[in-house]
Amino acid sequence: RLIAASYLTMREKEGFPLLGKMPQEKTLKPKLKSLPKSFEEHRRETFLLEIGSEELPATFVPIGMQNLENALRILFKEHDLSYEGIRVFGTPRRLGAIVRGLVEGSSDQTIHRKGPNVANAFDQDGNATKQGAGFLKSVGFESIKYADIKEIPELEVRDEYLFATVKKEGKSIYQILSEKLPKLILGLDFPKKMRWGTLDISYPRPLHWIVALYDAELIPFVVGNVASNHHTFGHAQLDPKKISLKEANGYFTTLKEHKVLADVSERRQSILDQLHKIQKELGAKILEEKKVLQEVLHLTEWPMLTYADFNPDFLKAPPEVLISEMVEHQKYFPVANAEGKLKNQFIITADNTPNDLIRAGNQKVLSARLSDGVFLYEQDLKVSLDAFNQKLEKILFQKQLGFMNEKVMRIVELSQKLNDTLQLADSKKVVRAAHLCKADLASEMVKEFPQLQGTIGKYYALAQKEDPEVATAIEEHWMPRIEGGDLPQTNGGKIVSLADKLDNLISYFRVGLKPTSSSDPFALRRQTIGLVKILIENKLSLDLEEFAGGEILTYITARARGVFEDYGFLKDEIEASGLCRNPYDQYCKIEALHSFRKEESFAKLFEVYKRAKGQLEKGIGGIFDPARATEPAEKALTSALSAMEKSWANLLKQKKYAEAFSEMAKLQKPLAHLFDTVKILADDPALQENRLALLHRVFAHFEELLDFGKIHGRD
Repeated sequence: RLIAASYLTMREKEGFPLLGKMPQEKTLKPKLKSLPKSFEEHRRETFLLEIGSEELPATFVPIGMQNLENALRILFKEHDLSYEGIRVFGTPRRLGAIVRGLVEGSSDQTIHRKGPNVANAFDQDGNATKQGAGFLKSVGFESIKYADIKEIPELEVRDEYLFATVKKEGKSIYQILSEKLPKLILGLDFPKKMRWGTLDISYPRPLHWIVALYDAELIPFVVGNVASNHHTFGHAQLDPKKISLKEANGYFTTLKEHKVLADVSERRQSILDQLHKIQKELGAKILEEKKVLQEVLHLTEWPMLTYADFNPDFLKAPPEVLISEMVEHQKYFPVANAEGKLKNQFIITADNTPNDLIRAGNQKVLSARLSDGVFLYEQDLKVSLDAFNQKLEKILFQKQLGFMNEKVMRIVELSQKLNDTLQLADSKKVVRAAHLCKADLASEMVKEFPQLQGTIGKYYALAQKEDPEVATAIEEHWMPRIEGGDLPQTNGGKIVSLADKLDNLISYFRVGLKPTSSSDPFALRRQTIGLVKILIENKLSLDLEEFAGGEILTYITARARGVFEDYGFLKDEIEASGLCRNPYDQYCKIEALHSFRKEESFAKLFEVYKRAKGQLEKGIGGIFDPARATEPAEKALTSALSAMEKSWANLLKQKKYAEAFSEMAKLQKPLAHLFDTVKILADDPALQENRLALLHRVFAHFEELLDFGKIHGRD
């Protein structure tokens, strides 16, 4: 950067002598034919826009498609242009849209606009204030005084507010698009844009052509030095000729005839069809199909697949290393046999007719890549995991939270505490796995392939004769790696994974680096969901309040609600469960309620609860005295309650919540009988207090399960 800056300074002093020798590219001044003056308000035709450029980066194509669709929708809405549908498309060399049933123009409109309060629009002398002048200017009037309003039919004062009637003249689609499309195209948002030549415009890559047709009619405009026309181009290698389009309809068919699959879904299907044909031919299984497909989809206009092989000696290295080289660097589809074992074959996606030269070139490139990967792997094997661990003191975890070795110490401590609580795994193995879980972050392999963190650590641990359970836990503690991904399967992996995720939550919240609705740079949302799922799926009862409280527990609760919804529970059931102190316990309660509310007894019990709630809100009960329960209904309820209480505590302790709901349902009849035959709010204050105390005692047990006040009743 310093060298570049110095060079620029030097050339500036010399007056940039080379610029005078460069051909100057000028923005074209459009010599456009006159636009149609009249249009049919109800005529609807197909509109085609195609923006041709040098090859776009693959990741820019879907971004451009989405932004183009959004921009067109906004444009049509602003100008009251109705349409039947928009279909965007994109390849490395073109972005565009087909708009079906686009109206030929916008009709004349009369718009009534409400302005500011008159007191704010004009001062005491009747002159327009800044606010008033702004509104008046927006509706086409300037230098208006309050006294002038009655002389202007388009303005009036009504209910102390200023109103304007604005007539908006209709415009043809040709006028609107000719004026607006240049700005729309240059305004499309991309991760990066560039300038080229001496033009004062920017786009991700230099523009080469633009097609803009309404039915067969050209929409004339200029962007930079490119004027819109009827001409597009076929495939750059297979059919590079210029193509004249007579009309917007038939665009996809015409391009297909010239070796371009402009439609993304058609291109995807072509790749899949070829992929599955090769899979059948090889008798193999395609690995990383979805990931590689998404990568190659926007690298080609006419995808053609073939396969090649590599030296089987490379298969001695961990398959993840080879797969990462193929997928991350080369965008190849790896191939495995029927048992899932990696084969020394790979599938190439070419944008040309495959031949021996293409296959040989890809084989050569991949061999070099695999050699590099295997070399790094073998070099790393010469270093012990404990030695890698020592290097963690120089790897920053987060500038406010110290280095990675400090994080490892926290994970070890949390792992011990978690395992003491859950009694899940061998304590020595857990501590060893926690101690080594981040060691591979210092390896050359993980520096090259960060996505292999943990997996590489597992292989290094196995190579260095660590216990297989320790090695597997090192890999699994990163799980789930993606939202909805696999969870740890070994007990050691579960413990260390929980410890790592809890530490991240506690640490980032402690220094104020909390996720927001729009930003989650440390993936705390995914990790929290993973933590909750590990506990639920493995039936692990853990009181999270012992580790994190306050806003962390609130955050966990919010994420857990999404998990519970994914399990099919209803929102009011989840809401009734309160804070997520113990995810598995909460899951059990919600599941029991979800099943119970399908039974007829739930509806009856819930009806009684609603009646009781109204009574309880009218008074406060003290301590219930059974001796003062003289009415038969009181005695019956007291007896049923005592019977339930004999097993109640054990049912809750053993998480037998379905049985607890069944026991609770037995109170429905005596409760209903009580309300039907006994006056709860008795005239005698002592009697009233005792009856309310009885109800409080009954419904205190309800609240031990869930907050019934949050439940909406039976669906």
